[in-house]
Parts: sequence; C-alpha cells; structure tokens
Amino acid sequence: MSTDPRVYLPPHVWQGAILLARDGVDDCLVCSTLALVNGASLGEVTRTAQGNEPAQAGLTRIAKKMRDRLDDPDTARAEFQTGSLPPAAAGAMVAAMWPHLPPLRPRDIDYAELVGRMDDGHVAVVAINPSRIVGPSPLHRVGDVGHAVALLRTRMRDGSRQLLVDDPFRKGGKGPRGEWVPARHIKQAAYRDSDRDLSAVWTVKYGAWTASALARREAAAEQAALETQVRRLRKERNEARTALADCQAAADPDCSVLVKNGRAAAWEVFGNAVLAHTVQLLNEGEPT
Repeated sequence: MSTDPRVYLPPHVWQGAILLARDGVDDCLVCSTLALVNGASLGEVTRTAQGNEPAQAGLTRIAKKMRDRLDDPDTARAEFQTGSLPPAAAGAMVAAMWPHLPPLRPRDIDYAELVGRMDDGHVAVVAINPSRIVGPSPLHRVGDVGHAVALLRTRMRDGSRQLLVDDPFRKGGKGPRGEWVPARHIKQAAYRDSDRDLSAVWTVKYGAWTASALARREAAAEQAALETQVRRLRKERNEARTALADCQAAADPDCSVLVKNGRAAAWEVFGNAVLAHTVQLLNEGEPT
C-alpha cells in the first residue's frame, strides 16, 4: 500500500475476529480509532520492526492493547473495562498508546463541514446508529445500536456523493479496504447534538501524524514561542526606556535615580542581551 497521503488507506480491522471486551460488547470505537491513527500516521505507528504493515493478527494485538489501557476507574485493580465505550475513550486510547501524538478530541461540526474535511484529505471517525438509514445499506449488518465507523475517502459518482466507509463489522481478510456507500446513509445515521451539529466526530488529515510532520509541527511551535518572546521583550524594553525618559525630564531627582538604577538599567544590561539572543535564534539580525 502506497504511503502517499492522497491514496493511502488504513488496513481493515475486523471486529468479528476480535473479542476485546470480556462481556463481548461491540468494540467498534477501538477498531475505528485504530484506522484513524493509521491514516493520520500513514501506518507508521503500527509498522513492524522490519518496516512492514502488520497482518491481521498484528493489528488484533494492537487493538487489544488499546482496549487494555482503558482500565475501570472505579476499581483499584487493573482489568478490562467492560461495557460500551464512551466517546472520550477514543482520545484516552491514543494518549495511552502513543503519548507522542497530538491529543485526539471530538469535533463539533455539522455534516457539511465533515464532508469538506473529507474533500480536503481527512480521515474521520463518526458515531452512528445504522437503524436510522432509510432503504437497503451494507451498514445494516449492525442493528439498532450505537456504532462507530471510519470514513476513509469521498467521491462523486453519477452526481451523488459517496463515502468509503470502514465498518469494523465488515468481514475481514484480504478484501477491499472499506466499501463505498451513499453519503446520505452516514448523514441519516450520525448522532447529533442538534439538528445541525454531529455529536461525536473525530477528524485528522492523512499524514498529519507522521514523524516528519510532527517534527515540522514542533519546530513551528518553537518558532512561534520565540516570536512571542521577542515581542514581549521589545515591549518591556520600550516601556522601561519610556519610564526612564519621563523621570529624567521630571524635577524629582529621586525618581530618575530609582528608575535608572532599577528596571531601566537592568534592561540595558540583561534585557537587551536576552533580546539579542532571541532575535539571533529567529535569524532576524540585530534588534533595534
């Protein structure tokens, strides 16, 4: 499978082959979250030591580890968390398994924005109830229950939008990665906080969590912090110089001495040195 973010598709994890919870409860959120993480990292975080994509057995072990990290907070001993997982579990699993990755938080967006993100190269997870779908749909393999599926791609066919859906209950094996379904099926089935907003959606752009992308993100954050420091230092230096000039122009000699020997004098010795060093880090040249 190509690692080009424009065409990469995460491997399918078949829920039917995984008994993650002791009570046998659907662990679709685990499987769908794993698909999203693979999409965001282009498979890097689950790749084997030899650099290969894991087989179904390897993906199963990773999914089990994700579930195992969610110990029941109401008990003192470590155990599998039982029952259906809440939406917050998606972010908790990612933070526990891959602490170097950015936080995964649900998005408060409507259906139109979800489609827009898909058009822009995002992979998504959405909570649905398939029983709300009108007419035949492959997603009816799950009944009147809360369910989570991954949305891999979108396309237009014969004037209608389709979504490539990775349903954890679709039988696994070496079949296709996902299945194309009418986008209206997801629109009908998605849980909503209101008539507009979808209640549980997670989206990340393909390739946003690769090692190189995260390194660029960290460098950009450091650059922004340095720029903020430069602005703050220049502001404090100018305020100190203004205070010194005001006191020197005043008739009270004590004020001039106090400021000159205090904040303003300290700025000329220490503050300017810090500012010059910070500006040098930003390759801006000498401060003015």
